[in-house]
Amino acid sequence: MHNYKLINNLKIDEILYEDVYNFYGHLIASKDSKLTAKHIDLFIKNKITGVFVLDEDIEEINIPPVVRRNIRNELVSKLSFNNFELINKDLFNDLIEMGIIYYVKYKK
Repeated sequence: MHNYKLINNLKIDEILYEDVYNFYGHLIASKDSKLTAKHIDLFIKNKITGVFVLDEDIEEINIPPVVRRNIRNELVSKLSFNNFELINKDLFNDLIEMGIIYYVKYKK
């Protein structure tokens, strides 16, 4: 599983989940690289606020198939990645459930 982390929460030796590019499209860190202090400094210098890293400890978040794809996508798009690290599986599912109830109640 991968996890989005803000730069100030990154740890040395974490593994990048995807390539990281700067504003100009130049590759500054490759997928599957082990993070070093140099990587983190490069991210800061290039104003990169966060990256995806591999994290085997995080449970996969599954949204039940009863949720129509367009509703699921709309709800997920509303979630802010600014504090995504603080959202655990149960809270995420509660947010989705609240969104579904709102959608059914007010968007008929």
